[in-house]
Amino acid sequence: MAKVKVQDATRELRAGVDELLKSVSQSRKRTFDVMKSLKRLTDELDRQEREKKAQEQREILNRQYRDAASFMTAYSSEQVPEPIAQTAPPEETQVAQAAPAVSEQVPAPEAPAAQAAPAPAADVQEAPAE
Repeated sequence: MAKVKVQDATRELRAGVDELLKSVSQSRKRTFDVMKSLKRLTDELDRQEREKKAQEQREILNRQYRDAASFMTAYSSEQVPEPIAQTAPPEETQVAQAAPAVSEQVPAPEAPAAQAAPAPAADVQEAPAE
């Protein structure tokens, strides 16, 4: 009789363990699904932040370009082309950022007539060739 009770108890214990294992496996699977969805959401947020920063950078560059274009058109009769395309490579970005800084350092002439007058030529003496 004792042997039968031990076998019954073992079967019940095994059934309980099987149910527990199934429950743990399902919980693990749901946890991984939640983790995947959270990873997708964080990736999406990161992508949106990168796009927002890139858009802000393009807007800054376009403003700088317009400022530089208005400075250039003040001294030339040629029309300045439209702003740079929306997808500017990083090399062009650095060049575009450097251009307005240079244009701000150039002093504006006091009168348009002063610009039309030719600049006096500097006397340059070359060393005699030996």
